[in-house]
Amino acid sequence: SGFNKEQAFWHELGEQLKEDLTNTKRIVYIPGSTKKEKIDKTINEKIPLFTEHFRKVGIVFEDVKCITPKTTTKEAQEWINNSSMVMMMSGNPFLQKNLLEAKELTKLLQNYDGVIMGFSAGAMNMSKHIIITPCSKEYPEFDVRPGLNLSELSIFPHNNFEGDDFP
Repeated sequence: SGFNKEQAFWHELGEQLKEDLTNTKRIVYIPGSTKKEKIDKTINEKIPLFTEHFRKVGIVFEDVKCITPKTTTKEAQEWINNSSMVMMMSGNPFLQKNLLEAKELTKLLQNYDGVIMGFSAGAMNMSKHIIITPCSKEYPEFDVRPGLNLSELSIFPHNNFEGDDFP
């Protein structure tokens, strides 16, 4: 659910990614939000941060794309079809899933033949079920909904809570 901001990919994970990537033609990022300020943060902060993390383990992508609500469905699908890796970012799993559905990417991702990695919301969406545990004012109740089912597993990375209000 989280990562070391100094070194997101430890040595073994970096080596595994290099082994699994058949090429480094393109990486496509899918933000965990459809809100402009969150997308701007993904583009201006998170993507450059991950670009550096990938570089540190010897992975440099030739092209970097980020799917946003402004991306056309045709563009989003072409980017996924011609990518080496898809990175599903953190944020709100339901907003991210709405973006995937709006761009008609669900089936493409379910049949994707490259590397997919998800953090937080992205990991939840890769799951059989998105499982929200009460952990904050944004998520005060249990909520279980279908995910993309890329792994036959259900991942709930945040089973923590803020104080006594969300036991």
